[in-house]
Amino acid sequence: MGSVSGRSLGIALRKLRKSKGLTLEDVAKHFDWSPAKVSRIELGRVAVTTRDARDLAIYYGVDDETELQTLRRLARGSRQRDWWHAYNDVLPKQFGTYLGLEAEAASIHAWEPLLIPGLLQTAAYARALVVAHRAEHNEGETERRVEARMERQDILSGEEAPFMQAVLGESALRRQVGGRDVMRDQLAFLAKMTERQNVQVHIVPYSAGAYMPMEGGFQMLRFADPEAAPIVCIDLLTRNLYLDDVAEVGRYRDAWEDVLTKALPHTESAAMIKAAAEEMEK
Repeated sequence: MGSVSGRSLGIALRKLRKSKGLTLEDVAKHFDWSPAKVSRIELGRVAVTTRDARDLAIYYGVDDETELQTLRRLARGSRQRDWWHAYNDVLPKQFGTYLGLEAEAASIHAWEPLLIPGLLQTAAYARALVVAHRAEHNEGETERRVEARMERQDILSGEEAPFMQAVLGESALRRQVGGRDVMRDQLAFLAKMTERQNVQVHIVPYSAGAYMPMEGGFQMLRFADPEAAPIVCIDLLTRNLYLDDVAEVGRYRDAWEDVLTKALPHTESAAMIKAAAEEMEK
């Protein structure tokens, strides 16, 4: 996965191409490239030289110097490394793809039946999960993975922070990851996060019964560009799976709507989280 700038550049170039009624094959033939290369550029999967960005823009009829400078800036950014590359030694390579998509999303919709989502975890809670999932890691590797997770949470701060809506199963509140003290602090932190304007947390109580996505959690990322289709991300034991097929994404959208319908409203969920935190003090 290329940088966030690379994906933004790809979206801009795709818009320009479509506005001219050109196909991937048309562009490939003009530049003596393969259609696959043009596709990878538009998907942000490869770095783009400033010259290629300029030549594509001119071919698409862009003559405004400000717009050309913006495209060149994005091209330069596509060749830079994002923050998570500093943790390549401890993070799975495929997870970098997810982080690139997450950094670009306008909204993040997470369904987690058993655990607190990574963006809403405390360091102690994250550490307990890393130790449980990666027993082979030494202490230094564990701490770097926790550090990366904490740095990742910066995405929820600032003026351009995405909207995050998380639906959690009640089990996520009851499972004592790291012990009672760690869980108490985690739930207190989660309750505090629900006070942010760009964060909503809903709880599906045990009393809700069965729900559609019984097999596990997933994240759905939506983007500001109306032409950028939503992407569903699923964490598997050995890899991350990314879905952009319209029919498959539609099924996960239905699953999301199902658990959201069965979940408690935001205010009632926040009260349930606070009550669960208080229970951990007993």
